[in-house]
Amino acid sequence: MKKTFIAALAATTALCASAYTEETETMTVQLKDGAQVEYNVADIERVNFGMKQTTVYLDVTEPTGEKNFRSESSISVFRYLPADNDQQIEFFFGTATDAADFAGLGEGTYMFRITGTQSSLYNGEVSLTDGAVSVVAYEFAEGEIVATLDQLTAGTLTSSRDTKKGTVTLELDATFADGTAVRAEYTGKPTDIESLDALFPPAQLSNELKYYGYSGDLSISTVVTSVTKKTLSSGWVKYTFNLENENIDQTYIEIDPSLIGQVLNFATLETQALNFCYNRAIQLSGPNDMYRQQGVEGTFQIIDNGDGNVTISVNVTNKYKNMWGSGTTGTPERVEIYYNGTLAE
Repeated sequence: MKKTFIAALAATTALCASAYTEETETMTVQLKDGAQVEYNVADIERVNFGMKQTTVYLDVTEPTGEKNFRSESSISVFRYLPADNDQQIEFFFGTATDAADFAGLGEGTYMFRITGTQSSLYNGEVSLTDGAVSVVAYEFAEGEIVATLDQLTAGTLTSSRDTKKGTVTLELDATFADGTAVRAEYTGKPTDIESLDALFPPAQLSNELKYYGYSGDLSISTVVTSVTKKTLSSGWVKYTFNLENENIDQTYIEIDPSLIGQVLNFATLETQALNFCYNRAIQLSGPNDMYRQQGVEGTFQIIDNGDGNVTISVNVTNKYKNMWGSGTTGTPERVEIYYNGTLAE
């Protein structure tokens, strides 16, 4: 009797613990990016559909057509006025929309550079394909520029300024050759910067010789391993370049020591004070040398303070004036040399 009661109790307990199923009405909303959001209809009080006006200050689209970046907040814009060109103006902004300084733009994925002159800017809409205003895009990765886009297939820039308030308005719509597109809108006071070095550090010159052939392309690049100095019987000084490329026969400069330290230009030299030779192929001398080719394009500077160190900069094109004829002849060969170091014995 006892066993029968226990079995009946166990069956009743199992029946009470069994699960049950009910239906719930839901509403599922699928977003454009593929994500889905599900709502319980019983929890919905009201559904309203309407139009919302949104200002987009920066919109970048990658070549695939997918949205890469979109900002509904105002962007940081930096303005650069190059000291060596008082007519040129440059504006910088990017996907690091809240950058506190110019270097901060490197923390974003893209940075854009607008370059124009006083006459091409602030005059309403201009086409970006006629060359008056240029737009360049820089792609960043880990704070370094990894790609540059400078070819545009379409685009306009509308710009204006309020001189009393010191504000400018920029409206950019540009498409690059690879399909990358950018739209930007800005009104405010740009942050003026004095240098671009934070994101465009100046090139570090190396001890190197470069030779550009007739086509203008770089065909020889070699390390300058050392420079030797010799005083000639005439009192002139001869600096001979020793190069890693042993196929170059000889490269040297002979110079009147009174002109060391000055920037010399064959176009303005009035006395025969300099001889230059590169691999026997280019041999140029000052304007009054009656027996050798006269250089008319090229600059030289030698800084030698007599302490065993020397800095030499050369940029010369192989053109010369014919002493027995007229005009300028020669091939458009060009040689660039830079050396900063100790003088070899």
